[in-house]
Formats: sequence, C-alpha cells, structure tokens
Amino acid sequence: MRGDEYIDVMWAEALAAVAHAERLHRQFCAPAVMPTRQVSWTPPVDVFEGIDEFVVQVILPDVHPAEIECTLDNHVLVIAGERRRPRLPAGMAVRRMEIPRGRFECRLAIAAYAIKSQTLSNGCLTVELAK
Repeated sequence: MRGDEYIDVMWAEALAAVAHAERLHRQFCAPAVMPTRQVSWTPPVDVFEGIDEFVVQVILPDVHPAEIECTLDNHVLVIAGERRRPRLPAGMAVRRMEIPRGRFECRLAIAAYAIKSQTLSNGCLTVELAK
C-alpha cells in the first residue's frame, strides 16, 4: 500500500469513528420528550473495593434524592430514577441541552450482601455496600 493510500484508509476510519461517536451521543444524550418508565440513559459509575466494603459513586446532576431508587437483590445493585427537565422562567429558551434527562438505570453485578448507606452530595450518589 502506498503512503497516500494508507493515509486515506486511516482518514476514512477516523471519520467512521467520529460518526459512530456522534450516533451514540445522539442515542444516549437525547432529552426525553415525555415521562416514561423506559430507561433513556445510564449514568457514569465508579466502583471501589475495600477489605470489608464496596463504594459505588454515581454521577446524578440535579436529581432529587426522592427520585432515586437503590436496591440490592441477588448480588445485583440497581440504581434507578429520573432526572427531570428543568423548569425555565417565562421567555427563556433552550439553546443547548447535553446532560441526559429522563429515566435512568444502572445495574452492577457485585459481591455484596447489604446496602450500608447511600448519600447524595453535589450531584454524586455514594452507596456503601457490605461484603
């Protein structure tokens, strides 16, 4: 393969990767149009393991604690809820909305047997689980 052909192939692959990323972004970050029980996005999650516990952190901006359901059943942690669209003052229009809204859910298979605590602070849910 000649040098310019190699560059063309790499460029085509890069463009395909960008197109794929844009499709995923539209799919997962589109605002929910109406309230639904159907999951429309999955929040980012970090999991840390200690000697006696797991700590799970979930990013949930502007989600009220009453909107969060956290259960552990048969070693599967389920964190679900809803992030609602903000109420805008009269005359204000949305120009850009990238933060996901609507029903969210994440499921984590985890070797824990009980939820010790859950706290929501600064848009981050922290769940402590006993091993």
